[in-house]
Amino acid sequence: MKALKILGIIIGVLILLGVIGSYIPSSFDVTRSATIDAPKDQIMSQVVDLNDFAEWNPWSEGDTTMSIEVMGEPATIGHKYTWSSETQGDGEMEITDIDGSEVTFQLIFSMDPDNVSHTTFSFEEVEGGTLVSWHMEGETALIWSYLMDVTLGTSFEKGLANLKNRVDAMEVEPVFEIVEIDLPETHYLIHREEISMSDMESFFTTHFGALFGGLTAAGIEPASMPSALYWTWDMENEKSDLAAAVAVASPDVTLEGYELFTVPASKALQIHYYGPYEGVGDAHMALDAYILENNLDYGSPVMEEYANDPAEVAPEEILTIVTYPIAHKMDSSEEM
Repeated sequence: MKALKILGIIIGVLILLGVIGSYIPSSFDVTRSATIDAPKDQIMSQVVDLNDFAEWNPWSEGDTTMSIEVMGEPATIGHKYTWSSETQGDGEMEITDIDGSEVTFQLIFSMDPDNVSHTTFSFEEVEGGTLVSWHMEGETALIWSYLMDVTLGTSFEKGLANLKNRVDAMEVEPVFEIVEIDLPETHYLIHREEISMSDMESFFTTHFGALFGGLTAAGIEPASMPSALYWTWDMENEKSDLAAAVAVASPDVTLEGYELFTVPASKALQIHYYGPYEGVGDAHMALDAYILENNLDYGSPVMEEYANDPAEVAPEEILTIVTYPIAHKMDSSEEM
């Protein structure tokens, strides 16, 4: 009987502590990290766009009937994600701060709207990729604070694994350094035609050989490596108005079968693209996007200079210099 009495006292104390603990406030602080083999900006884009967050966060898969709404402009303060779920509860998450390596959200759960928590994603470039850390802190009842590291930590680990799998499945978009240059007046000897894109390789092989062979025979030093000039690029009809070209130092240089063409001095955008030529289209798309985003006008022609010999360097060291002449558009305040 005495043992039962002692056991009853212990159970009573535990119940009392549980009741008291459910009312005493306490704080929690949970962090989990994972290294993802991808550039920081690519991973960060999956966090600052809450449309993407909806695809990899660990709670969405726990309730396939969860109602989700995303509001506001991605990657801006005020971008918001709300959810309503029979099993996961209701709440909202909103971006409150973004800097170069950290994104902070405010979280409010409908069952306790006065209790605001904060969660932060930080991104650190490390050997092997980017170290992504998911951190959350806030207030909860004392009895729950001891469980948060286990329950919330497990969810963070699952979410980071989902994020890694999502990023691993994505194609990495190349990043190019685009520089604005003062393009000098340049004289070229060219052979220009509108040709089928399927004939480009044989066209350039024939005319680069003839150009350099002719200049060498005449004792004239070329002023550039083999180059291509493009006036049109018609994907629909698979044709291009283009020229095989080589720069020369003087406008007085002549070569039978080739004409002199002068590219006037102008502002220009330029990318030094390294890699097999099959990937140079990415550099052109990056320049097209830059021109559009910065309200510029295209000049002409677009130029590619094949700056080294593919037979003498590794594939990743093949250099193509892509140059786009440009003009700045006038806005209404500049117009007369």
